[in-house]
Amino acid sequence: MLDAIAGFSFEHFHFLRPWWALMTIPFAGVWWFQYQQKNTFQRWKKLISPHLLGALTLKGSDKQWFSPLSLLAMALVIFILILMGPSWRKQPSPFEQDRAAFFIALDVSQSMTSGDIQPNRLERAKQKIADLLALRAAHRNALLVYAGSAHSVLPLTDDINILEHYLRAINPDIMPRPGKKPETIIPLIEHAIGDENLPVTVLLIGDGIGSETKQAFQRFFSTPKRQLLVLGVGGSSEDIQQQGLSNIPALDLSGLTSLASISNGHLIKMTVDGGDIQQIYRRIDAHMVSAEDQAIPWLDAGYFGIFAGMLIVLPWFRKGWSLHWSWLASIMFIGALSATPKAQAGVFSDLWLSQNQQGRWHFQQGRYLQAAEHFQDLHWKATAYYRAEEFLLAAEYYSRINGPQARFNQANALAHSDNYLPAVALYDELLRQYPNYPGAVENRKIVQDIIDAINLLSESQLEERNESKRVQELDDSPQRADGAERKTFIPQESIQLSAEDILQDPALNEQWMRTVEPNPANFLSIKFYLQLEQQTLEHNKSAAEPTSISRGTTEEHQP
Repeated sequence: MLDAIAGFSFEHFHFLRPWWALMTIPFAGVWWFQYQQKNTFQRWKKLISPHLLGALTLKGSDKQWFSPLSLLAMALVIFILILMGPSWRKQPSPFEQDRAAFFIALDVSQSMTSGDIQPNRLERAKQKIADLLALRAAHRNALLVYAGSAHSVLPLTDDINILEHYLRAINPDIMPRPGKKPETIIPLIEHAIGDENLPVTVLLIGDGIGSETKQAFQRFFSTPKRQLLVLGVGGSSEDIQQQGLSNIPALDLSGLTSLASISNGHLIKMTVDGGDIQQIYRRIDAHMVSAEDQAIPWLDAGYFGIFAGMLIVLPWFRKGWSLHWSWLASIMFIGALSATPKAQAGVFSDLWLSQNQQGRWHFQQGRYLQAAEHFQDLHWKATAYYRAEEFLLAAEYYSRINGPQARFNQANALAHSDNYLPAVALYDELLRQYPNYPGAVENRKIVQDIIDAINLLSESQLEERNESKRVQELDDSPQRADGAERKTFIPQESIQLSAEDILQDPALNEQWMRTVEPNPANFLSIKFYLQLEQQTLEHNKSAAEPTSISRGTTEEHQP
């Protein structure tokens, strides 16, 4: 219920069954009949002459707010709204979530080492990221870091183990350029999403902004499908003074608030408990649902009104309370249940609903494992297992269905179960038959990037295991990567190479990256320096291109 309320939007609010509003006509007639029966003065007026009735009655009012008649009106309104089916959001689609993009941008500047939050701001932020990644284990996440320049730690991936491995190694010493420029993450995000019009959520974690941050963020987040969440890290000036600390910049709460406001985003301040992460997770989940996909059913929020209706009906069974019209509410309550494909769970379900209908009911209620057990339709059974995060079972049932959509879904399920190599093989098979199949190229590239990252990490770990004489045997683990083969190099004369030479030669670049020490901090430091060098080369190259020169006068400045 909290998730549905958190995603409320007037923009998409509508009724699934608006024709039930016609029931207000007969219900209003019933209410008027009860009102006339309740008005004893009008009843006596029909039997006694007016001049005698005035002498026999006392002036007064018997109108009460808490009465069967007033509660009847409230019950009629609530049950009619339930029957109409109010809705403002769609049910989450598992295949849309596969393609949605979530970027975590972490501030790694020197101010994040401040100790006003124990152990310090950066370490606490990394703990919060780890908690969030644990909630988003089945979704695609990318990790960016920034100080005076921004760098990509890992591209979009659902392998949280690799993300957490590099997350622990992040510190200000690995950043090639000091400063605080959150706007430098925008080109990295634009390059990652390309031309795809996908839902994008960016979580900015830091304690302040730069001078040009607002303009860049306002431009990038002007599209409705892009959402900005800001997690403020740090204490106020008063908190820092109370701790007796000095030379520590306070949290720029006004700057971050203004940044979130002009970017149509949301500011969340870091808390001691997990309330901030839960709030962030709900906003991410609500934003990931695509409003344009007509195949995704709308979520019926009318069920929540049943509890209010039950509270109103409860006083009807008091001793002395009128029960003349209680049958009406019973009929409406049954009608509310029968207005949607829903039935009471139990032995009577089989009498009224087929197995697929029962599976559909459990599916809409979020009980995906029960839904998969009832579904006879293979596609729905596989989709239910997919939503239940039983990806191997989902891949098994998708393999029994013919067609490109089933192959694509099977590859997605294998990728989620860490079987990256079979997933790539399926993507390749699908692309050979349907070269332009939507999402296949993008998903294959993501999985291949994960395989390459695992191979690079595996080679470093293999060298460490050989040095310590520890050998680990693989059992029936998922096929995550090709594996790193031990390479023996013949000693040669060392050659001094510049960063430009390494970057311009792909072979040298790959060889250099493979000879980095196993320490992930050293690996990230060298990677970021190479990225910055590449950005500088591209900037200088574009600046050196010939441009049109306008005629005019020039001034010479003497020293």
